[in-house]
Amino acid sequence: MNAESGATKEEMAGLQKDLFGNLSREKIRQLQQFPIPAVNNPMVKAHRSALFEKEKKRQEKDVGRIEKVKVEYQGLPESASLIMNKRISTPYHCAQRK
Repeated sequence: MNAESGATKEEMAGLQKDLFGNLSREKIRQLQQFPIPAVNNPMVKAHRSALFEKEKKRQEKDVGRIEKVKVEYQGLPESASLIMNKRISTPYHCAQRK
């Protein structure tokens, strides 16, 4: 490619082939007939919300009711009161929230 005159016809043809591959005019017309559906924020939010609710229900069914327990820690660096999920949480998990 020459900086003064730009790309040659051969270089442009090679670039077009790299960009568009083997798309024929017919194939391009077919793609234009079936446009990509528009996705907007409310649709995405609704989908994410539905996924969240589905997973929440699955976990509630698997785990059941989660009991909370209060654990009093006496020691270094300071004494603390930890609220833990019975048979799920560990003191390490609670310390991460502090």
